[in-house]
Amino acid sequence: LVDRGLFDVSEALAEGLIDVVADAPSLWVQLTGDEDPPRLSPLPYLSAALRDGGSSSGAVAVVFADGTIVTGVSGRSQVDGKMVGSETLIERLRRAREDKSIRAVVLRVNSPGGSALASDLIVQEIKRLRGVKPLVISVGNMAASGGYYIAAPADRILASSLSITGSIGVYTGKLDVGGLYDKLGVSFEVLQRGANADIFSDLTTFTQEQRLRIRQQLEAFYGRFLDHVANGRSLEVEAVGEVAQGRAWSGARAVELGLVDELGGLSEAVAVASALAGIDDPTPTGFRTFHREPTFFQRVFRQFIDQNVRTTPVGPAARALTWWSQLPRTLDGSPQFHTPWRLSVE
Repeated sequence: LVDRGLFDVSEALAEGLIDVVADAPSLWVQLTGDEDPPRLSPLPYLSAALRDGGSSSGAVAVVFADGTIVTGVSGRSQVDGKMVGSETLIERLRRAREDKSIRAVVLRVNSPGGSALASDLIVQEIKRLRGVKPLVISVGNMAASGGYYIAAPADRILASSLSITGSIGVYTGKLDVGGLYDKLGVSFEVLQRGANADIFSDLTTFTQEQRLRIRQQLEAFYGRFLDHVANGRSLEVEAVGEVAQGRAWSGARAVELGLVDELGGLSEAVAVASALAGIDDPTPTGFRTFHREPTFFQRVFRQFIDQNVRTTPVGPAARALTWWSQLPRTLDGSPQFHTPWRLSVE
């Protein structure tokens, strides 16, 4: 087992290395027989109440998933761009689920995907939410790979005609910079136990055995992705396989293929969610967002930076730097439900 060194969850369970496959809330239920204990953080609830105001009945919460999906908390930098942290998004979905004044939720997805683990953790909370109240997905510019993975279990999916959807696939890899270290005259002494302990080391390339092992795991992840979409969209696995293979589809084509239910923007998604929840007249006072809005100065500064990146001679270099800076994050050995490309419609 030490020499094999690499196990996905199902294999680890079969080998007796772990006892239970569960995220934290469902593990609590298995251990105690009770639902996840209520938790209260007063300041976020108070600030949300003061900011949103509005009616206490018939509210539709709009939660945003905008950026690359990563484990941990959400963030943004001029190098990495926007990041959807699994912990942050799960917390917002949990708040919407537990808030009795919220009768339906719209999740606005604008993401090329990211970490497979983070995407799956988010999906577990989405399934808990769906067991309590309707959930509708509103696709922005893109819900691809991991972005589509978190969208698939929803009650309804709406997208614009030119939204990018699908890209059902998985990849992984690592950066091998051992030759660079040699050229720089940098040497390492490695202490290792287990034939595959260095499988994701940046000092070595993959052996043929390691490549085969990783390929087997990626195929297992891909199979789970197909099953996940088939279950969420009520499709046959074979039908999903025909439109998968990493290919991306426009929103209009995705409707024809069954990956999306109908065309529409955020307002249409709110109307659909309201209808599913039996809300006859969703007013603006019943429309609640669960995210922190940027301040006026943050918006001005961001607009200034974005405009300079697009118009100055260093613009292409800045965009290239952003692209390459994501490689260490996505090529760290972890499976990625992430688009390995960037697509711009002009």
